[in-house]
Amino acid sequence: MKMIITSISVCLLFVAAQPPPVQAWDGKRKGFILGAGGAIGRITERASTDIQSPFVKPSTTIKKLTYGFEVRLGYAFNQRNAVVFVREDSYMRAKNTFNDTRLFLRQHIGFGLTHWLKPAAPAFFLNGSIGWSHFREFSYGLASRFGFGAGAGLGYELTRHVSVQMSVTYLKAKLFVSPRNQFRDLSGRLSVVIMGY
Repeated sequence: MKMIITSISVCLLFVAAQPPPVQAWDGKRKGFILGAGGAIGRITERASTDIQSPFVKPSTTIKKLTYGFEVRLGYAFNQRNAVVFVREDSYMRAKNTFNDTRLFLRQHIGFGLTHWLKPAAPAFFLNGSIGWSHFREFSYGLASRFGFGAGAGLGYELTRHVSVQMSVTYLKAKLFVSPRNQFRDLSGRLSVVIMGY
């Protein structure tokens, strides 16, 4: 429920803060930026739990392909530098500590910087972000885990509004009531993003 409320809040903030179309979509990076895209990736997940049971593994390692999306909302101070809000979601099917196959959601939500090496496309760019992580197992009703998240990426803007990016994200999430019940992962992803500016 919190995830739905957060998503709706971000959308309402976008609608309320949107500048006039003439200023927002003038084809220059300086000013308001909005991007969204899809991604595929690979994740290495390490999970541990303090649940004592013969049916529960105390720790497990998952290596899986993921699919997901990302959203970027920000402001460019000039043609080469921007501050952005980042949300990256990844989904995967894997066995949990109870040895059942479930759908997992892994999120990185934070703020970051993007730096283009040239003032106009085509151009390479670098970005980095820091914020929080969220890890949730669907279909089980287990509590969500929250923690720290950080990411870095290298991309190439093919045309004025289309870019591809390779990124790496580290997340560490745990239950507040049980600090030993935690997830740590490192993931790499390839994404295609449509960016409006």
